[in-house]
Amino acid sequence: MSGLKFALVASFALTATAPLAACGPTIFEDASALSVVGDPPPPPPKPKVVQEKPKRVVVEENRIKINEKIEFDFNKATIRPESDGLMTEIISVIKENPTSRRSRSRVTPRARAATSTTSSCPTSAPRP
Repeated sequence: MSGLKFALVASFALTATAPLAACGPTIFEDASALSVVGDPPPPPPKPKVVQEKPKRVVVEENRIKINEKIEFDFNKATIRPESDGLMTEIISVIKENPTSRRSRSRVTPRARAATSTTSSCPTSAPRP
C-alpha cells in the first residue's frame, strides 16, 4: 500500500509542477526603454451644468404665487419699468389658468412697504 501512496503522490507532484517547468523566465530581446511619441489626448470636457432659474410666477394648487417683488415708484401707485417683464409673466399665467382668476392678493400696501427695500407702495389703508 505504501507503494500505491507513493505513486499517487509522485503523479500529483508531476502534474502540479509540469506547467511551472514549461513557463520559464521571459527574456526580452531589446533592452531599450519604450518611448511614447506625440501628445497625450486632451482630457474630456466637463459636463455643462445648466441650472434652471426659479420661475418668477408659479401656479400652486388654487393660487398664483409671485416669487419676485413688483417695484412701485416711491409714494405712488405706478409700477416701475423694471417690473414690466414680471407683470407680463403674471398676465400670461392668469390667461393660461382661468380657474385661478378668483384668487385675491393677500399683500397689503403696508406689508409691501415693510418688505420692500427699493421702493414702497402708497401708505393708504388696506382694502378689505
